[in-house]
Amino acid sequence: MKKVLVLTMLFVAAFTRSEGQSMLKVRLKDNTQQITVAVDGRYFNKRGTSITVGDLPYGTHNLKIYAVVYNRRGRGHEELVYNDAVKTYNGMLSTVIFDLVTGNRDLQETEMSSYVANHSLPVQQQLGNTSNTDNTQDNTVYDDNNTSSESVATPVAMGTLTDEKSQSLKTKVAAKTTDTQKMTVLKDELKNEKISTIQVADMMDWFSFEASKLDFAKWAYNITEDKEYYSDLIAKFTYKNYQEDLDKFIKGNH
Repeated sequence: MKKVLVLTMLFVAAFTRSEGQSMLKVRLKDNTQQITVAVDGRYFNKRGTSITVGDLPYGTHNLKIYAVVYNRRGRGHEELVYNDAVKTYNGMLSTVIFDLVTGNRDLQETEMSSYVANHSLPVQQQLGNTSNTDNTQDNTVYDDNNTSSESVATPVAMGTLTDEKSQSLKTKVAAKTTDTQKMTVLKDELKNEKISTIQVADMMDWFSFEASKLDFAKWAYNITEDKEYYSDLIAKFTYKNYQEDLDKFIKGNH
């Protein structure tokens, strides 16, 4: 009886803590294509048709949704399809349903208690990891197609380029008219930064010509932290000669 009482008290304490938090669930409207997400500049290395991020302080968050697209060789890469603010509420699960075809977003609200009660994850994983001691946010992430404990993912380091810095950089680049000018701005602004492959992919889209995208991808390689994903950038090119050029470059720099 004493053991049951202790477990009950632990559950109540954990749930009380969660009431000061919120959760964010993301999926596409057709619910068939895999996605990954980034919240407030933190990319989560977890793919699924539905991703839920827990342990979020309630309020306004920047949400990025990346759809996983496969090329003819079956290699998947992630394309940014949504980048906007989403508001979450105290003790609530906010579900974002994004329509890839129309670009429309639907937002639904559910009580977190109902979501937690209907999922089979252990209590400590449903309500967040309480073992963090460095005062940084430690979000719990679920792939909703797999509710085992192995579905919890760890955020991939984003380097030093925050989402705020990235948005400021994008504005500066957009003010330039030629790819040469854009390249100059990027090299100058990023020379003391560390970035991720997904950020490189985003920046490649800021250029008008594939030759410029290739030059930037080669330059950015040395400041990219997760080089193991760099080959995914090959699918960003339309023409085979650019694809082969980047592939050769990556293999030559392993």
